Amino acid sequence: MNIGNLPGYYWDGEKKKYFKIQANHVAPIDAKYTNANAKREEQAIKKRKIDEKRKKKKLLQTVRKPRILEDHLIAVTGLDREHGTHDDRASMLSSREAVFVGGLTPTSQQWPATVYDYLPDVYDGLVALGNGGDCCNIYSRVSANTQQATETGHKIAAFNSDLVSIDALLPNRVVAVARTATSRGNIYIGQLDDWGQGSVYFASGSQEDSSVWATTLHPDQSSIVLGSTNGLLHVDLNSQKYLAQQHHDMESRSVAWLDSNVIAYGRKSVRLWDIRSSGSTKRFARDHDIPITGIFTPNDHGVQLLVSDNRRIEMRDTRMGSKGSVWTWQQTHEGPQLQAAVHKELQLFVAVSQYNEPWVYSLRSGKYLGALGTAGIRSGELRRLRWLEGDGAVLQACQANSVLTWS
Repeated sequence: MNIGNLPGYYWDGEKKKYFKIQANHVAPIDAKYTNANAKREEQAIKKRKIDEKRKKKKLLQTVRKPRILEDHLIAVTGLDREHGTHDDRASMLSSREAVFVGGLTPTSQQWPATVYDYLPDVYDGLVALGNGGDCCNIYSRVSANTQQATETGHKIAAFNSDLVSIDALLPNRVVAVARTATSRGNIYIGQLDDWGQGSVYFASGSQEDSSVWATTLHPDQSSIVLGSTNGLLHVDLNSQKYLAQQHHDMESRSVAWLDSNVIAYGRKSVRLWDIRSSGSTKRFARDHDIPITGIFTPNDHGVQLLVSDNRRIEMRDTRMGSKGSVWTWQQTHEGPQLQAAVHKELQLFVAVSQYNEPWVYSLRSGKYLGALGTAGIRSGELRRLRWLEGDGAVLQACQANSVLTWS
């Protein structure tokens, strides 16, 4: 009976018994239990285990392009049919997604002031409203039914600049970032229920030399990274202190967490910055010398990014070479930043086109699913797109003095 490896003994699988390992000159010439043969077989077993481990690791880190026979959800349909491997399930999912997108209908809620952003499910409604010019006030406890922020809401923050982002932090905090730093500052961290209680304003830079383009909140809500005209700024939200700055590639109009340690950013090429180190590296070179207008994380795998400019949107994979993309969507949009949002659970990506329409794409199949209807909605730039949490899928966008929802 084979009970495993016994020190000093050799298991003979043919004879089904153990033999004591003997010196080469003592054992018979053709014996398997000689000292030399036992060492040789032990080394062969170790080598085989190492090779198997390397193969598994290589398989996990290798992406084949195109993955026609491996993953039909991102395969090219025409080539699938040519190979006779077209997956009916992929076609069915694509059809379902198209039907779902076609069923999203818009509604509009009018507000008495310019709406910078609106989080309806946070603290009975969290809204950022314009106050003339580029001024912005943030209120909590404001619902879409009342819309009277100054009368029914609770003012928690104010800026003398255009709002860049607002994020709710558990259990009862908020971080808001404005475009430029004034005497008070353009980064606010505080409580939702008491303006000034435990709150702080501080600046991302001087008013003359820095302007914030975009922000990205860490997945665990412990810190936030700002992309500005002077590079990146990493801010700890608990200690309320600067953690690090990154000046490579200078201006970055979009930033995104690739995983919990790596930031993706860039001006004309995509760079990766590991916050545990002081340096960054150029990861994706681009053939076209057009500024990047958006970087988005399409899932939680930590290997893929959506990268856009004013002409196209590309799916990039860090396991592939520095050039080329998994797929490309041809979409033109206006302005220095792409207004877009990712629904990671449904694997849907919506982006505003040059016609001011939300175009929806499937991240499963790479297909364009159609444009969301905007009939009956007043003209004006769509901005601050976000998928609202809860049952079903509801897309929200801000437009002048109104908040639009598709459900």
